[in-house]
Amino acid sequence: MKKRSQVLRSKLFIFFVLMLFCRVAFAENKQVPIEEQPMYGSIPPTPELQKANDEFIKEIVKANGSKEAALQLTLDIAWDYLKKGDLKLAMKRLNQAWLLDPNNARVHFGFGLVLVEQHNDQEAIKSYTKAIEIDSKLSIAYYNRAGSYNTLGLYSDAVDDFTKVIELDPADGQAYYNRAGNYFLLKKYDESWKDVHKAESLEYKPDPKFLMLVVIDRPTSSIYGSETAAPTFFRVAKNILTYYGIPPSE
Repeated sequence: MKKRSQVLRSKLFIFFVLMLFCRVAFAENKQVPIEEQPMYGSIPPTPELQKANDEFIKEIVKANGSKEAALQLTLDIAWDYLKKGDLKLAMKRLNQAWLLDPNNARVHFGFGLVLVEQHNDQEAIKSYTKAIEIDSKLSIAYYNRAGSYNTLGLYSDAVDDFTKVIELDPADGQAYYNRAGNYFLLKKYDESWKDVHKAESLEYKPDPKFLMLVVIDRPTSSIYGSETAAPTFFRVAKNILTYYGIPPSE
């Protein structure tokens, strides 16, 4: 079985090299090879490229027995490259998976993952949205899109996505906790605390990266913590999240 897997991967690599030499065009606005952009930069293939695409699909399906098996192998390799941090090869494999099935939600979700690692949340949102359009019950796509919304400061949109996750799985304590964080950033403190308590009732226990205590000695502007300590907490928390480029859920 191991030998067969190595043979299949070798065949896949051969066709990858073939297509790599064929795909030398660059996008007009970015000096990034089209094979390193989702869906090959949405640039229509030349007749020569289309012929190479058709040959690639024919051979890899033949080698794996079915298009579904070929797609799974290609995605598995893409995930391996993504885990190793090789974003270029991960994107190239995802593009090959896209050739096999342009309307596969996992493929577009994968595009989003790579784009986030490239610090391109704006484009990642488009890929996650496409995945959701294909599979409206793909909870992880809502999760990750919410994370990108959060990174861009679009907290209301993040709240909407976490709300959708909760609709799909009302027992998801982490979704409540993540929504609480975005409510907090929107200064909707009551809603935030409700979600925190709901997450706790579902026995969700976060593993925080930071602990923060804000103490104001003898405040003069107000006697209420929501008007003195809370704004300071908000500013520090926002700066921490922005500096590290992570959503509150991480």
